[in-house]
Amino acid sequence: MTACNRGRYPRLSGISPVRALSAFLASQQRHDVQEDVVIWSRKQYHARPRVNLADGEITTFRDYCAQFYPDRCDGGCSAQA
Repeated sequence: MTACNRGRYPRLSGISPVRALSAFLASQQRHDVQEDVVIWSRKQYHARPRVNLADGEITTFRDYCAQFYPDRCDGGCSAQA
């Protein structure tokens, strides 16, 4: 390294390696999120989704969690005081 180059890392075409890595990681994250948007836009609620053996005990876990949610009311419900 020369006396002119006081930085810890050599500059590559005016961009430090740390900044280049940060830009690369940000672009990868942006790409991943954009792919997930397609999945999120097609999401649907299923009270009893199909499961297979690889899902393990998810049905038991869903049944346990259901007790903490308010009763589902799909219309025509009146508020109770």
